[in-house]
Amino acid sequence: LGGGLILVLTPLLALTADQMVNAAKFGIRTERFDSTLDFKAKAQILDRIMDNDFPVLFTTPESLSGSGWISARLRTILKERLWIAVIDESHYCISARSYRAAYGRVGQILIQLQPLATYVCTATCEPWRQEALLNVCALQNSLVIRHSPARPNLAHTHCMRSPETLIRILDRHQGQRVIVYVATV
Repeated sequence: LGGGLILVLTPLLALTADQMVNAAKFGIRTERFDSTLDFKAKAQILDRIMDNDFPVLFTTPESLSGSGWISARLRTILKERLWIAVIDESHYCISARSYRAAYGRVGQILIQLQPLATYVCTATCEPWRQEALLNVCALQNSLVIRHSPARPNLAHTHCMRSPETLIRILDRHQGQRVIVYVATV
């Protein structure tokens, strides 16, 4: 890919898995560093970063801002190797701070790491929250590119408490990618 390691901060392990699969389709080697890995696996990933074994590392703000030795070592290595930082689903930096405090520290982390470039990506940040997002991410005087969230290739269907309706929807979209949101309350 180029000049160094690309760090992708992402809030969801399922999103990370999907992005890693899609990157592999393009021949891009990736690795993840998150709470599902044990100490030994994390240490091996740190060694692989030092060996320039892969160009993209997915992690969470929690893993990056942890107080333990392994997180501190990751930050030290990133200060040497980091090229680009990407904050995916960056609206979490302002909406999730109450229950995922590490998101409120993303800007401080980026200031420490000093990537050559930082990309903040979100499809769900209202324009009136943009300034707060840039502040939390320590990105004042940044270029903002805004694109319409309308996606003609996406269909949105809403159904309430009807398994039969859900089955009909899934049947209608057979062979397509489908996301099902389910309330947990």
